[in-house]
Amino acid sequence: MNYLVYRNDGLGDLIVSTPLLSNIKNFDHNAKICLVCSKRNYKFANFLLKDGLIDEIFISVDKGKSFIDFISLWMKSLKFKPDYSFVLKSSTTNYLASIFSKKHKILGIVPINEKNLRIRETPNKILQSVLFKKEIIDCRNNYEKSKNIRMVDHYRNLFLKGFDYPSDKYYKKLFKPKLEISDYINNFKTNKLISNKNILIHLDEKWSRYPISNFQIHELIKKIECSSYDKIIITCGKILTKHNLYLFKQFNVNINNEDAEEKNNIIFFKKLNLKSLAELIILSDTIITSEGGVSHLSSVFEKKLINLIQKEKQDFLGKWKPQIDDYHHVVLESDKVVNQITECLS
Repeated sequence: MNYLVYRNDGLGDLIVSTPLLSNIKNFDHNAKICLVCSKRNYKFANFLLKDGLIDEIFISVDKGKSFIDFISLWMKSLKFKPDYSFVLKSSTTNYLASIFSKKHKILGIVPINEKNLRIRETPNKILQSVLFKKEIIDCRNNYEKSKNIRMVDHYRNLFLKGFDYPSDKYYKKLFKPKLEISDYINNFKTNKLISNKNILIHLDEKWSRYPISNFQIHELIKKIECSSYDKIIITCGKILTKHNLYLFKQFNVNINNEDAEEKNNIIFFKKLNLKSLAELIILSDTIITSEGGVSHLSSVFEKKLINLIQKEKQDFLGKWKPQIDDYHHVVLESDKVVNQITECLS
């Protein structure tokens, strides 16, 4: 049978959905899965395609609500001829594209939102009425009614509602792509990272929105230098932020050269694609990162993870908590954040 899965949103959203994809394949050995992904997660989707977890990819717009967006998505859905659709990214465009495709069974996530917490779009009652099965996520009052249920469990519930499948056989572990270390990263593995006692700090754009200063980040790095880690790997996001530029200046890193540079026991990577970042995560023991896609990518490879989160997002992020044992989070609300992080390291 054909399964169309709508996951046209973020990297972390897709990673958390991989157990559902694995269970579709386990349930139906002849399953053909088409993943509707976004520009934000299609690179990880390509990993899944290469490893055979999915069979087709269609890149859709992340927040598309125009008529053209709908037609594009609808035509792809018609061409694929699904027997089942899983609408994991709740949006009117996704639901309409699925409903107006070949007659089939639609299973969907239905979030109930607070007016001030528009995390996902709530489908109207007409759209909900045509669903074969649905899983409701109550977002009101900071998830008071469903705060102990993670998103991976909601996807499990949705699957079990639609299929005659033993609940104890449902596989909840995240799918781990088979990645070969590239020559570019392998050069550092051979010469610099072979000890494998490394810590990676992913200093992306989200850090600029956090109440953490350049001085505090510099202080954190100096404390890690005095710890048991052999190498400190510092990576950045899509753009260089004030924090990245500050560290480059402090450690005399050439900003005009995109190549990685090592200063003492610190290696600065200025430009990386997702595969290279994943390879560096594999070569590290501990990851410090902001909440989001990279934290979930780290959990795929079961690394010790220190997640930085904003106080006002604690309840929301609790639903998306990574599925690893060695997980720690630091709430950014005080000037003691450096000490909090170093305590997690010990």
